[in-house]
Amino acid sequence: HTRNTQVTFTPLRRWQIEYYLYTSMMQIGFFGRFRIWKCFKRWRTHIQRSKMQACKTRMRRSLFILNRHLRRPLFEIRARCCVLAECKLFVVRDTDGGKSKLKHTQQPLTLPQFLALQTKHRASLQRQLSAMYDDIQRFLFDACRDRLQHHLRENGFGGNSTAIVE
Repeated sequence: HTRNTQVTFTPLRRWQIEYYLYTSMMQIGFFGRFRIWKCFKRWRTHIQRSKMQACKTRMRRSLFILNRHLRRPLFEIRARCCVLAECKLFVVRDTDGGKSKLKHTQQPLTLPQFLALQTKHRASLQRQLSAMYDDIQRFLFDACRDRLQHHLRENGFGGNSTAIVE
């Protein structure tokens, strides 16, 4: 080994001890496989990063929310889903329009009363879900029709493409 044009020597006994320690350490699995593991880890990280970048680019190009024909229906459907998430599937107590001031003193419902209340609530939910389903179906149909018309116009399939779509 040279340093500043001077040669430095390691005594033989010291070199043998360091060599023995090095070979002993390299026999431990972690240290023996470290170089291969490090290269593999860097390769895998690079592959994952490049795949992620390609997916991000692809998604940015085709995001529905950025498409002017699909943006409004997506927001409408999202709003309907938020309303649906807040719906109660079961009603434990009849609210009686807020007329009762002492809720904790009310008697428990009998089984026929409870079943009648659930049946009434289920019918109400069915009407609400049916209306929501029809609205969502209409939103999607209109959005798809608009997008198809726009696509046909963009690709030169005539100015009046409504006859093709409808």
